[in-house]
Amino acid sequence: MRVIVERKLLAVVAADMVGFSRLIEDDEINLLSRQKNQLNKIIKPELENYNGEIIKTTGDGFLAVFSSALDAVQSCISIQKGIYENELEKTNDKKIRYRIGIHVGDVVLDDGDIFGNTVNIASRLESIAEAGNICITNDVYQSIKSLKSLIIENIGEQFLKNISQKVQ
Repeated sequence: MRVIVERKLLAVVAADMVGFSRLIEDDEINLLSRQKNQLNKIIKPELENYNGEIIKTTGDGFLAVFSSALDAVQSCISIQKGIYENELEKTNDKKIRYRIGIHVGDVVLDDGDIFGNTVNIASRLESIAEAGNICITNDVYQSIKSLKSLIIENIGEQFLKNISQKVQ
């Protein structure tokens, strides 16, 4: 019996809230309300503005896909800016901040979810991004390098957890 696998070349965005456990322990109802508000008023609209789609939410984050690496980056910049502006009145220890990783490559689509090395790399990039920032691979950079308005810092090749090859 042959299993039919659907593959697609996509830009994958993995996002995670920084310090979620600490923030929710401090003020559970307020944090969940703010998070839901940001998801509905900032994150989802910005993803849709750039033709992105949330594949799933993860409690304190989300996984999204785009058919364009450029759209993925521009959407995530808008999301980070929107969340930053939305949290200005909060003290630093109370602010919601996201780390985001973006990678482009083949993914396996199955029953509304995505799998594969591209997803794993995006997720691992998110974990090394600084709060409020976006970490992208060289593959993504090659698609967006014409955007002169971006400030991009090359952090070199990285060993990512459970990824056998270094990632640029």
